[in-house]
Amino acid sequence: EPLLEMLVRKGVKKEPAEQQKLQYLLGEVTMRLDKDDKALKAYQASYNIDATHLPTLKGIAALHYKKADWEKAFKFYQLILVHHREAQTDAEIVDIFYRLGIIKREQNERRKALNMFDKALEIDAHHRVTLEAVIDLHTKQSEWEQVIHFKKQLMEVADADEKLKLLSEVGDIWQEKLTNSQKAIASFREALDVKKDHRDVLRITTSGSTGRPFVCYADREQLEFRWAATMRAQEWTGYAFGDPCVRLWHQTLGMSKSQA
Repeated sequence: EPLLEMLVRKGVKKEPAEQQKLQYLLGEVTMRLDKDDKALKAYQASYNIDATHLPTLKGIAALHYKKADWEKAFKFYQLILVHHREAQTDAEIVDIFYRLGIIKREQNERRKALNMFDKALEIDAHHRVTLEAVIDLHTKQSEWEQVIHFKKQLMEVADADEKLKLLSEVGDIWQEKLTNSQKAIASFREALDVKKDHRDVLRITTSGSTGRPFVCYADREQLEFRWAATMRAQEWTGYAFGDPCVRLWHQTLGMSKSQA
């Protein structure tokens, strides 16, 4: 940094292209050192000499974004898209649209934010931070079917544990927000298929000896509470945990010894 500062001071009489290069390098180094004000000043000097220099535009946009100067950040990201889109990779364009969406969200322009996020997802349908931002916006507006849609989109690239969590969340939305028990059960069943030992959702079924088994779903906490209540009731009758016991089941109930 001190060396670059010295070169910038001595370079005031050099050709504009050389001055611009030195100012850009000073901005790059000081930004990496988290000296944002000094970096922005250097980048601005580089921009004043060459307003088309792409790395300078990126540096200025990133610094304004970091400083939450939303209006200026939006301006420079737009300049990059307008004048240098062909020079960007898909990943870089997606990141810019994501940042433009965040800017509009922070400016309380929700529709424009969603529009920017949609443009990012058109290029990369599984861009995680964009999906999370979209889900957050729809959640705040109680747009639950949209929330479900984008959570399912996120599931497509999620590992087993995250997919399990997302399916449980979708099931809760169907049950609690949209009062659709059938779709809630479908989500919980899919969660069970992802991981059989899911801690939160367990599948319970009857034996089916008298017809089609009855299937329902319960969370582990509910089942543990039920077992605790059963054991407490047994202790009230004089049974202690571990005592020998006989369990009579199904058709043997009410039969004589010969019938059994």
